[in-house]
Amino acid sequence: MCHRPGQAEQTTARPARQALPPYLHSDLVDFAAGPPSRWVVTLRSGATIELAADGFTEHDGHALFSVLANATSEEQEQVQVIGWPVAAPTVDVLVAKVPIAEVAKIEGGEPWSSHTS
Repeated sequence: MCHRPGQAEQTTARPARQALPPYLHSDLVDFAAGPPSRWVVTLRSGATIELAADGFTEHDGHALFSVLANATSEEQEQVQVIGWPVAAPTVDVLVAKVPIAEVAKIEGGEPWSSHTS
């Protein structure tokens, strides 16, 4: 099962660059789907993990969070590619792998600009 923001969210404007966390202001990543969405994973322990990803899939007992990126062959060797959803050079790059047994709740998929601290 693949979880990505809904169609309505995909057609809205992307958040302004200054609304994104600093680590998403990198010229090192060519995000194929624009800036990733914000996801919050609450673990059974009560700890939370905040992630930037286009979506997640459940596979082999894990939640696999990923981003679509345009990457050369050399760049792909430096990351864990988990899929090739469209024509090269677009790949699905693993951001985080969380055991489902440890997850209490996954929330998110909204643009970073809608998050209030």
